[in-house]
Amino acid sequence: MMIEIKRNIKGLFGVMMLAGFLANGQTVDLSTHIAGTPPTNAVVQWHTSATPSSGTLLSSTIVTATPTSTHYWAFYYSSNNGGCYSPGAKVTVIGNDCTVSETTVDLTALPHSAVPTGADLVWYTTPTHDPGTEAANPAAAENGIYWPVFYSSSNGGCFSPVGDPVIIELTTCSSACYKPGVLTGGSILDSRAGITSLSRAGSDDPDNWPMVRKGGWLVLESKTKAFVPNRVAFSDADNNPATPDVPAGINASNFVEGMIVYDTTNQCLKIYTSTDGGNTYAWYCIGTQTCPD
Repeated sequence: MMIEIKRNIKGLFGVMMLAGFLANGQTVDLSTHIAGTPPTNAVVQWHTSATPSSGTLLSSTIVTATPTSTHYWAFYYSSNNGGCYSPGAKVTVIGNDCTVSETTVDLTALPHSAVPTGADLVWYTTPTHDPGTEAANPAAAENGIYWPVFYSSSNGGCFSPVGDPVIIELTTCSSACYKPGVLTGGSILDSRAGITSLSRAGSDDPDNWPMVRKGGWLVLESKTKAFVPNRVAFSDADNNPATPDVPAGINASNFVEGMIVYDTTNQCLKIYTSTDGGNTYAWYCIGTQTCPD
């Protein structure tokens, strides 16, 4: 039995290019690239090796893309007769850092075997290199699946067997900011207070957390816990739609620059701050991740 990958790709298949902001944990669901139906009494398994075993079996089909290519193999597996695997189908997942917004991929820059004398490397959008399906600009290929083939125009035209296809799935780069804080001189202070659910706090811990994070009053981290700030309703206290709303029940004399609450009326996280260099202060929604520089 042979596993079938989306769009009737059989056997090995090539490089899945993914442009994503790695700090966001760009992920790929490998199961979305399976098109075939498993044979009776068989299931699809994904492994980290071309030689499948219980030790190489992925516990989840969702994997993280990194700048270093990572290989995965899909197999049909049946537990009958002591366990049986089909030949594997290979995928390579690569994540690109969004230092620039990438909308195309240069297929000609991907590694390939030497081009035979008198032949050219040509890319098609069909595995049978049908007329009219040659990639118009392989140096700037958009999302899709492309098959490489060597072609020689001698003797009426000759094609080699097609190579492993390349799947391009470029995602929109995030505009979120993950730069370190701007330091304006003076001592770089340790962050002395922190709350973590990752069991790595204290100077006797190898991570030296939260002191390793610099210049913060409070450091919070968790992969499974949420931080819930005070939830406060806002109102138009001065009956002037042109001025920002204020939190109900908190006297204006108690407003402090940097104070943060969740506005349950407008449903956004708000901070009390200034946008004109400290001349005036008001409550503003924090709605867009970005770098303030």
